[in-house]
Amino acid sequence: MKKILIIILLVFYQSVYSQIDYLNHEASLDICKSKFDLALSGSLHEKPIDEIFITIALSFIGTDYEGFVLEKPENEEVFIYLKGLDCVSLIENSLVLSRLIKKQDLSFNSYLRELEYIRYRDGKREDYFSRLHYFSEWIENNEKKGILKNVSNELGGKNLLTKNISFMSNNSKLYPKLKSNEDILSLKETEKYLNKRDVYYIGKEQLVSERIIEKIEDGDLIALVASDTTLDITHTTIAVKQNGTVHLLHASKPGTKVQITEKLLTEYIKNSKSAKGIMVVRLID
Repeated sequence: MKKILIIILLVFYQSVYSQIDYLNHEASLDICKSKFDLALSGSLHEKPIDEIFITIALSFIGTDYEGFVLEKPENEEVFIYLKGLDCVSLIENSLVLSRLIKKQDLSFNSYLRELEYIRYRDGKREDYFSRLHYFSEWIENNEKKGILKNVSNELGGKNLLTKNISFMSNNSKLYPKLKSNEDILSLKETEKYLNKRDVYYIGKEQLVSERIIEKIEDGDLIALVASDTTLDITHTTIAVKQNGTVHLLHASKPGTKVQITEKLLTEYIKNSKSAKGIMVVRLID
């Protein structure tokens, strides 16, 4: 089995070097190699997907925060950059790597296909607007693909997500690829769809009072629901269980690195003015 995996790795590295323009940074090649070496040394493919996911995500600790990476290429392409991560790209790349490791499919073309499948609506990159910009839709669309499940309501979440999502169209200057009124109108159509849904989340007060915190599992995705009613999710994190308590693994802001919070989830969310609750999402094996 190890010989087969070594051959797969060699094919992966050769294909990576032949398509380096997609990575846009030589350091990303070494990072890819280190993750697959980790998978090989620990026989990660034999473990459940949530264990693979948390192992890979934890291996990114110390990586610099870098936001708006996907906005940098002029054209909408399946862009991979692992030297710097933000809160969403940490989750996306850890999930892609985990799924490939589980399937023992470590070719670079598979990496590109899998990233496209997860990052874009219905798995198809067509243009800027096919990307799943709002994280609640990212959750919904990847749940339809059978990759994960939003368990917020199942765990007791009773609060409905805002039906006034409009942050991107209201703040188009923050997004360089929104260049025209036509672009903004196209985005508003997506926002209109999002505002028709009934999506539940867990309020701050419920986490402790109803002991929901005890139901959160290691490797669950924890999406912080925005206090701003024009936005769905303000930050994305990964649950890390330590001695029965829940901390958060995340890439939080410029000038920081991927890290585990010193504060417990309950403290972190209680002190956050930008968040009013959480959504809990679980990977499906």
